[in-house]
Amino acid sequence: RTRHMCRQFSLLGHSVDVVVPRYDPLTSEKNTSVSLSNSRIKKITLFSFINNRSFILTRLVYMASYAVSSFFYLVRSVKRYDCVVLNTMPPLTYVLCGLYMAIFKKAYICDVRDMPFHNIIDIYNRYSILLPLFNLALKVHNYIIKRSIMVIAVTQGMANETLKYNDRTYVIPLGSDYETTRIVGRVKND
Repeated sequence: RTRHMCRQFSLLGHSVDVVVPRYDPLTSEKNTSVSLSNSRIKKITLFSFINNRSFILTRLVYMASYAVSSFFYLVRSVKRYDCVVLNTMPPLTYVLCGLYMAIFKKAYICDVRDMPFHNIIDIYNRYSILLPLFNLALKVHNYIIKRSIMVIAVTQGMANETLKYNDRTYVIPLGSDYETTRIVGRVKND
């Protein structure tokens, strides 16, 4: 999906930088996931520790290392960009970068692929001591959505959730053909 969005932005005449972690989050291999389709798309690889998916601690270290790298890159580079597309995964990167963009009133689009904070609260409801932290995370997520110039969701259900905070919400399902999908329908708030 990211590759298709970047390609579409570049075809519209925009220069595109794709920021990725050094190690692929699924395979723990050096990240080669972004193939550059033209000279207007540039891949920027940021520091991250290896993600060992079998241990929660190494996953957290991986997410934290990429989040901090992304945040500092964004702070250093944001003036070069007309707009930034923030992906909701991984959540810590999304929160750090999204808060920066929202607080300093920078233009950004939220690409909602998952509703991580809703899922976390559902899963960890039994740990009541952590619930205030998860509720805070949900409020931050909603604030970031509210301040974005546009929200792109992959499903109607996700779009309905974001409509509570931002009426500039569009649905582009996974697997959409960007070359033939010229107009994306705006979600109506009924």
